[in-house]
Amino acid sequence: MSDGHLYLCCGGVSYIGGSHRAWHDAAHQSVLLLFSTSVKLLPMDASLNPTTSPSENMMTLYDFCEPEASGDYREAVQHRNMTPIMLLQLSVDGQFLAIQRSDIEVQVLHRATRVSNWMQCLPKAGNRIVHGGVIWSKHFAKSSSSQDLFLVTKLGLEHHRVSLKRRTCFLHRVVGLYVHAFWYEASHGVLFLSSGSRANEIVPFLLHGANVETLPKLMFSTSVGTQDLHLVTLYGDVYAVYHNPCTTKLLLYLVGRTKVTCVRSLNLMLSPGTVFEYSVVDNLLVCHSLDFNVSFFFDIKCNGSISDPFSAPLPISSRPPGRPLPESNKAPAERTVDIRQESDAAVLKIVSDENYQEVSDDSILNDPIPPCNFRHALSLDSQDMQISYNDGTPLASLSFELSAASQLASQRSARRLQRTTSEASVHKTETMDLEAVVPSFSRWRFHAPNFVQRSWSLNGLEQVESRKLQLNLVEICKTCERHREILPFLLRRGDYDSAKILVLKLVRKHIVEQQPSLSSIVQLLTTVQTMYGNERHDEKAVGGRASSGSYFMHSNNDTNAGQHTDEHSTMPRSTARNVNGFMLIQQADFYHHVWKNILEDKNIGAIYNMSVYIVEYIKNLRERKVQVENITYIALAECFIATGQPNELYQFLHYHVLADSAELAELMVRKGKIYPVLMQVGLDMYYRLKEICSLLHTLLDLGQTERAIKIAWRNMGSTSCNASVLPGAAFFDSLVRSVTGSKEPCSPFQVTQMLVHLLLFLRVWDPASLKCDSTTSLSTLAVCATVPFPDEMTVLNSRLKLRKAFGFN
Repeated sequence: MSDGHLYLCCGGVSYIGGSHRAWHDAAHQSVLLLFSTSVKLLPMDASLNPTTSPSENMMTLYDFCEPEASGDYREAVQHRNMTPIMLLQLSVDGQFLAIQRSDIEVQVLHRATRVSNWMQCLPKAGNRIVHGGVIWSKHFAKSSSSQDLFLVTKLGLEHHRVSLKRRTCFLHRVVGLYVHAFWYEASHGVLFLSSGSRANEIVPFLLHGANVETLPKLMFSTSVGTQDLHLVTLYGDVYAVYHNPCTTKLLLYLVGRTKVTCVRSLNLMLSPGTVFEYSVVDNLLVCHSLDFNVSFFFDIKCNGSISDPFSAPLPISSRPPGRPLPESNKAPAERTVDIRQESDAAVLKIVSDENYQEVSDDSILNDPIPPCNFRHALSLDSQDMQISYNDGTPLASLSFELSAASQLASQRSARRLQRTTSEASVHKTETMDLEAVVPSFSRWRFHAPNFVQRSWSLNGLEQVESRKLQLNLVEICKTCERHREILPFLLRRGDYDSAKILVLKLVRKHIVEQQPSLSSIVQLLTTVQTMYGNERHDEKAVGGRASSGSYFMHSNNDTNAGQHTDEHSTMPRSTARNVNGFMLIQQADFYHHVWKNILEDKNIGAIYNMSVYIVEYIKNLRERKVQVENITYIALAECFIATGQPNELYQFLHYHVLADSAELAELMVRKGKIYPVLMQVGLDMYYRLKEICSLLHTLLDLGQTERAIKIAWRNMGSTSCNASVLPGAAFFDSLVRSVTGSKEPCSPFQVTQMLVHLLLFLRVWDPASLKCDSTTSLSTLAVCATVPFPDEMTVLNSRLKLRKAFGFN
């Protein structure tokens, strides 16, 4: 079975709780766990890196057993146990904890000083707090001086100010309107309220610190339910996603300060009435069909004329790409959940994915509560229970009741199951194998931005598992290779390394298989060549913005209790992007993954236009004012050589189309042994570059010793080229090899004259090499030389004198 376009990463967490309650905290990307005597925070990881895992340590936010700032702690604990808790919310800066005690009353606790304050919604007839309607917003007047708490009630929005300095909570402002439902986007502070007599009027607000800014309204022809509208963040902008269940269209509204505009109408490709939930994975809008158990995604940066999903609807894979299938079909709850053996063992257990080793945390051994075991999640199971958390939307806290969407999906699944009972019985074994790989959406809950959570019951204990959705770019590239937007799609992805390799692989495959025309290759290179010479690169720019939500100044970075993780914060710092949000592909990447790979192919001769493609690439770089690097010129030179076109390369070099470089000169010298026309070009290039040492080495290797000596005389004072780099033995070896291996024999008189000239040169260049050792009576030159002294090729009466002068005694 092939992998899907989306998969559940193994880097999630799961935990076991007795009668504990939990809420998803979108502002801090964590889960708030309510124990009998304390509140703890379990961080989660929303990054794009599939190998990272969240912290294994739960943080105790508040211990109810400690004394309160005002009064006896026993009385406080007794009051806490008698008063139910409907919702927990941690402030943006992590200093305060809001506890909703009833539908009209909220308690605010300061974690450090343990000061407690109480607030109630306005005492009007019918007024009460909407389910989940407790929202924190940071106050920017003074850093960490106060926080702003908003209560979404049936009769409007109440703004309370919580002051640390004054130790008070007071009502600051009230926005009056009748509220049916609300939606909140924590990262930008955007709040949508459903109002009007028919619940068809949407009133947006921007909670910017202490200010509540009203944004333009939205009007719909029908009432808008909780499942019909969602707020998501795509490429740094906030969008309202609206789906009328009676249609197959998905409308995207861009939320701005001056207007809320419908920018896209997307086709859902499924029948009307289908229930959807949504996630955001790497700035892609992912739609999950609870009825058909498939997912598909949209890239809003694609051409506006494209309204269909980027890929076909496919199930989500429960295992990472390349991971083998489970060995057995037993429920993963039996494979991965650590069952408590002793119900009274108050210990926290951390279990790793690989070895299931248990480590106890002594920090909570004294906490007289049922144990809470949590681990890194491994896989799914086939239980049919579900958990729901509060992330700003009206969701229930930890419960065993299915959501409305899940109930509808379960009913439809049951009807389909009843119609196909006979087929299911025939393929029973195959279905069991498939269930270990493909999760059923009726058992899962999707949370912003890319979390998937579910729960089940095992031996009377609630088992909760949380994972994050990841993109399988390799599988997407396989199935969507012919999509006209595949290259821009990959260039926008946050998984920089994988996306870059896939882009260059597609370019290489297109060149080799299609051998495109000149106009086609120009269009291709214009898309892939993302460098600009006069732009300021931003390492975290996404979609042309330097930071997420440039027009929404609300930020959630100042959190000392939560582990808020920006979606792009784990990207390597070298992953700079251009003004269009495309990753910058360096010329070295082109060389190693495209040009070099093609040139190493034995069938390179069949690609006649290969050199033309590289020339067009160089022209594209120059048009965008990008400096052409030496490695690109080397690619063009290697292309001419690989295709057997040395004369064309000589013309390019003669007219200085290719810039001089030591690497290019070395290539010309190396290939000059096959194509002599290139040898002199390489030597001249060395000379122009003042690479005297490389030039001398090349001349000595060629046996042109006299020419090397002349150049060395002229550059005698150079610090980069002296006897320490090029000793006298190298000149001696070159001279002897040239005279012994010459096709035209030299007379003894000529050889003697050459040795005399070399001796005079070495007395200045490397006099130390001519000194003889007192013990061996040999000079350094004689010891290091690889060839013997040419006795038979020298004049007899000068032979002994020359041997002694060179140290061959």
